Amino acid sequence: MGNREIVARECDRANMVRRVCMASVDDRTFFHEIRGPLMISGLPAGEITLVGDLICEYAARNDMPTVVLTGRPEILGYLQELREEGSLPGTMISSPASRNYHPMYGLSRKQILQLFRRAGEEAGYGARFDDILPYAEAAITAAASRYPASLPAIHALLEHDDDFIVSLAIRMGLPGVTANSVAGNYQAGVMFRRIIELLEETLEGIAVSDSETKYNLQSGSMGNLSVMAVYQISNHQSLMNAYLREEIFSTLKRVPKLRVILNEVAFCDDSDELLVELFRWKRQGRVELIAVSENVKEMLWDTSLNFGNICLFLHENPEVTETLSREIFGTYPYHYPTLAVGHPPVLLFSFRREEHWAIATEERLRIRCEDLYETRRMLCRTGEKMAIKIMGKSMIYTVPVRKFLPEAYGNQYPAAVRSGY
Repeated sequence: MGNREIVARECDRANMVRRVCMASVDDRTFFHEIRGPLMISGLPAGEITLVGDLICEYAARNDMPTVVLTGRPEILGYLQELREEGSLPGTMISSPASRNYHPMYGLSRKQILQLFRRAGEEAGYGARFDDILPYAEAAITAAASRYPASLPAIHALLEHDDDFIVSLAIRMGLPGVTANSVAGNYQAGVMFRRIIELLEETLEGIAVSDSETKYNLQSGSMGNLSVMAVYQISNHQSLMNAYLREEIFSTLKRVPKLRVILNEVAFCDDSDELLVELFRWKRQGRVELIAVSENVKEMLWDTSLNFGNICLFLHENPEVTETLSREIFGTYPYHYPTLAVGHPPVLLFSFRREEHWAIATEERLRIRCEDLYETRRMLCRTGEKMAIKIMGKSMIYTVPVRKFLPEAYGNQYPAAVRSGY
């Protein structure tokens, strides 16, 4: 007789280090129970109902202001529907269909000038911005004499010619340097007006040139709003991200903590300043970061995916699923029986061969693609699954996708099961 059963039991015992089991939970219950940063990646992460349930849960908590940055207009449209039906109160949506954002309202003079410099570099005036700077400072001073400094206020001022701006500065009793910086500086005025046009093009998805709503992330976080959703995509993405970085930085001066949800947003590269700053604020505990994408690795470039709570679905490319699994779940030593065939030790010849089983080891992913694919058995069928990791727990749970997203996939899902592997 062989020793296969003994070896198999030893392999099962050694493989318990994998710490994976089956579970059953729906998305609303999961979102209600978890706390801390969250990453959701895979094809079902594109379901509108999943993103809607996530945002509704955070809105119901009302524990900190929530900023939603998304590149999907349909998500913003769905949030607008929830708001109108009363399921998502205390929400402001800035999108191409509702361009209500007030750019630069509440930013400091230094921040506004930094954004002008970035826009000047984008427009090709980087080498000449020192010549434009006195005109820009004078325009900010003149605009702030009548209204709070903001992009719409400066735009309204620049609709007039330089003579009007000079006369305004004199009437308002502004320092003589303000009028002198504008008078006779026609070329700087032309370039500065181009910079303002570029900034307006950058923000045209959320604001119009006369947006005097006094609403932005800063004012919204200090008001009665629990959710502020913003369309993040722009023709000048690096400039858009630079602006959002300044806006979130100023918002964090007014509130102790901010929740930021990233849904299919665009970052220029792994050194994008908005991306870098969001993860820095996450490490400092100032931002609770939520990333939702059909491919988080692609959305966040090569940023380390250090999230406490994780939902991993299958991706369009199985290699992406396993790459993410290796990074976030890691590997373990998988033990399995292997057969060694030999002869009885004394006899030179025998028709009967002795079976000797030994333990072999290989490195395996804790969650492989085959663990998430649909499986068919004799009496039942197990649908496609997902992997869930909860902050503070070493166990990984595999959950039927139909159970996790009942609204998207219908209510026909396998019965709740919980057992060890």
